[in-house]
Amino acid sequence: MSAFTQFAIAFLVMAVASGGAFINFKLIALPMSEMVGAGDYITGGLRTSEVAALVIIFVEASMGLFLMEALRITHLFPRIANLNEHMRRRMMWIALTLLVTLAGVEAALALMRDMLIADKQALLHSLATVQAMAATEGWVARIPTAGQMLLGFILPFALAFVAIPLESLIYSARTVGGVLLAAFVRSLAFVLRILGNLARRLSRVLINLYDVVIVLPLLIEHLVKAPRARAPGKPRRAADAET
Repeated sequence: MSAFTQFAIAFLVMAVASGGAFINFKLIALPMSEMVGAGDYITGGLRTSEVAALVIIFVEASMGLFLMEALRITHLFPRIANLNEHMRRRMMWIALTLLVTLAGVEAALALMRDMLIADKQALLHSLATVQAMAATEGWVARIPTAGQMLLGFILPFALAFVAIPLESLIYSARTVGGVLLAAFVRSLAFVLRILGNLARRLSRVLINLYDVVIVLPLLIEHLVKAPRARAPGKPRRAADAET
């Protein structure tokens, strides 16, 4: 498989994983606002809850990366692969435990998100002028909640496998980047060569145009100065003739 094909496949998988990470972010951003404060802002438009949700997602991806390294599926960190068997297994179980814990936390946050949305809807119904119909209680009403909890628990493990296409993307990016950089330098040299030739031709054209334009003033100057140069010579010739 060529480096370009490997890069394209890895990039496509990373794009799909980015979509999963975005869904994961949306699942935990709202409940995180209740935990760290909905009104806290780091900058003008960046909430603390959003940063906290991103930190959780990045920690999950890091634990997944360490798990893949401990399983020797990826080889981004040679030190982990070169550990002895006892330390490698210990690191694998630690990473797996943390990943399962974070997955459980996300499932709880997904449940909290559903509860917050339900409370908000109940508040809106209580403030409405028309009495809304009571929500149907039962197992059908619990399906979205169960789906969100299941999704919040599965997505961290799905993000853990991002380490595999990430390794392919990093290794193939060196070859692809080198080829693209060489093509860019060659294209830049070609463009600069064309611009240099155009500048040289244009300078010659400007010189010729200057010669054409300056001929008429020089001719007029020559015609004006010629009689003046002859005028002082006439009396001298007359004096010579008298002598």
